[in-house]
Amino acid sequence: MDNYPLRFIAILVCLGLLASACSKSNDGPIEKTDAPGAYYIRYKANGVNHEYTDKQLVYAIFLTLPDTDARQCLIQGRLQENDQNRDAIFLAVTDAGPLKTGTVYQLSERLEWPEYNQRISKVFGSHYSASAEKYHAQLYQSPSLPFEVKDVASAQFSQINDTTVKGTFSMHAYTTYPDLKEVIITDGEFYVPILLSNQNR
Repeated sequence: MDNYPLRFIAILVCLGLLASACSKSNDGPIEKTDAPGAYYIRYKANGVNHEYTDKQLVYAIFLTLPDTDARQCLIQGRLQENDQNRDAIFLAVTDAGPLKTGTVYQLSERLEWPEYNQRISKVFGSHYSASAEKYHAQLYQSPSLPFEVKDVASAQFSQINDTTVKGTFSMHAYTTYPDLKEVIITDGEFYVPILLSNQNR
């Protein structure tokens, strides 16, 4: 399960394409009840402000994971409608039971299910820069790695309901080995619609 975050990023790309299609064709109650521009993901990357506000490009997906029944919230935002590889942010928060408001979830906290040979950090994420550099906060410290792991990520929900999710986040993320360029994500906050869910929260 060590490759779980990387596989989920690939899955998220597919979900992103689905999200674009769904959000364009499904103008349900959320659009009628929320003012235009109400949703956002904003943060600083090495001190530079980033903000994504297009309702079709900021959203959350809630999943119940197979075998373990763990609960996961995927949060994604991007600037470009037709480009998911630059000006984008991705965050995943996972717990063994329903996600809660007020709890600080961290990458350094790990969930393990030995009977299914699965393990995952409670938080992982990625930041894609305007020049398409990919930074990831997903590695858990392991003696088998050829470098010191400094990845950090945390998230906290202040609101979770049937249609929206709101909260804050931060990350220390890195490009792949051996470059290991760093980006520090601070002042992260999100308020996004829930696009898809297969769980009862």
